[in-house]
Amino acid sequence: MFDKITKVKVYDAMCGQGKTERIIEDISKMTTPVLYISPLLSEVDRVCGFKLKDGNLMKDDDGNIMYEEDHPLKDKNFIAPTRKWMRNKSDVIKELIIGGENIAATHTLFSMMDSECISILKSSNYTLIIDEDLCVWKRFQLRGFRNDEQGDGVEYIGEKSKNTTDAVIHNFINNNIITVGELGVLTWNEDKFSAFEKDPVWYEIKNYCDSQQLLLIDNKVVFWELPPNLLRAFKDIIVATYMFRSSYFATYLTYNNIPFEIETFGKKPKDIAHLVNLIEGKINGVGDSEGALSYTHLCADKKSDRQEVKSKLNKNLLNFFKNICKSKPEERLWTTYKSAVEGIQGRYGTSWLAFNTKATNDYIRCRDVAYLCNNYPNVMLLKIVAKRQEHAFDKDLWALSTMLQFIFRSRLRKGEPINLYIPSSRMRWLFKRWLEGEFE
Repeated sequence: MFDKITKVKVYDAMCGQGKTERIIEDISKMTTPVLYISPLLSEVDRVCGFKLKDGNLMKDDDGNIMYEEDHPLKDKNFIAPTRKWMRNKSDVIKELIIGGENIAATHTLFSMMDSECISILKSSNYTLIIDEDLCVWKRFQLRGFRNDEQGDGVEYIGEKSKNTTDAVIHNFINNNIITVGELGVLTWNEDKFSAFEKDPVWYEIKNYCDSQQLLLIDNKVVFWELPPNLLRAFKDIIVATYMFRSSYFATYLTYNNIPFEIETFGKKPKDIAHLVNLIEGKINGVGDSEGALSYTHLCADKKSDRQEVKSKLNKNLLNFFKNICKSKPEERLWTTYKSAVEGIQGRYGTSWLAFNTKATNDYIRCRDVAYLCNNYPNVMLLKIVAKRQEHAFDKDLWALSTMLQFIFRSRLRKGEPINLYIPSSRMRWLFKRWLEGEFE
């Protein structure tokens, strides 16, 4: 029905400034079907008003989903295929689209939509609502194969074994089964498929290639790319996030000629500066150098150096929570790269949260926040972006945006004061500049 997206509207505002409320208000007024997606299943439940018991959907005697009585979207009768475990979720979502149902799903399920689903969406009249930035590039991993996990949310080059996704695909490339095209896009040579058509692994690779979703970067690693035709299947898209222009998603839309307009609203950083007690002094000495507390510094440098830094952070974290803040367990929240947690956590393992967490309100009581990271974008992602835009990707703004998302998991999102420990001199400098309104 639609050759291209007619409008992408971005609600750009700090956490706690009413983006979700605006989404709910928009949905309540819509007369056409809606596909709402969020990073977390808990947010799907909250926005759509599902009634839960022990974490499970409640149903009436007829098997129908029950909704909170006072929820503004209860009459929209959203259905969440993510929670339908007894059947293939991909098949369920296709049936729901054909039926014109209002659908709520996670970002992950949305990214799994295949060419058949895209075709069905094109003939429908759905509005897509995206809560938080959508992942558009990530390391490709076959089911049953593994690549190394890293703390920045993007896997790096896998272990040096024959059982990695990268090794499998390189073998196909070397045997002329897969061709590397412009911008690293991988294409399966059709005349080579017959020998492998009964193997589900190779069939999976072929399907991704046929949808132009696989990229070979730097002749080393394989990345998955969100098919732009999936977004073009919608006439209207609404995105709710913060600092949208610093995201990979913005770069992706621009490159694919998908126009967007940004509406900013709500409080400015200067309006909340008085709520943040940013810890200064000797406790920050561990992060004085430019690259200190980066993933390389904490997880990839030689073992003796890593251990020394982690030991200092362990003592500093204890000092921050116990002596400076005198915090209770429910008031603590901290992060570092997953691979570095064991050497730092001490008694505070239960207070750790992944540094790139978005959308959750589960930590809204936390008063004392420690951000033990110094974020730099994945080098492979930077290479993808470099081939798709003329200007350089702003690594500082990306790092700041990622950090702010984490900090706003705390009670700061509801306008209450916090104590904040950022030992990285670079990240603390970015945060101070943000508080002063430099990036507005």
